[in-house]
Amino acid sequence: MFTAEDILKGAKLIIPHLLSLLGEDAEQLELELLALLARAEEGDAVDNQILELLAQHDATRDWMRQYLADKIPSSVTRKYSPKSDNQDSDSKTENQSNKSNK
Repeated sequence: MFTAEDILKGAKLIIPHLLSLLGEDAEQLELELLALLARAEEGDAVDNQILELLAQHDATRDWMRQYLADKIPSSVTRKYSPKSDNQDSDSKTENQSNKSNK
């Protein structure tokens, strides 16, 4: 999982990209983001507010989503497909049955 620190770091890293991501909307979002980062420096928990702010625009939401996805270890994001012992034995039996029918 990602932490509040990851969100704060992502918020700092996205600032130079805001103009290319948002065009004329970049300035207002940058001011709001800087204000939230200043509050974080004072000890306020603003990570959820940062995510809410960036989620207002598809481009910044997607940028942050990708940044945070890179913070999640691959062992956590591996797909999980549970199989019961019965399913395993059923599929083995079916495979063996198919082989003997050939």
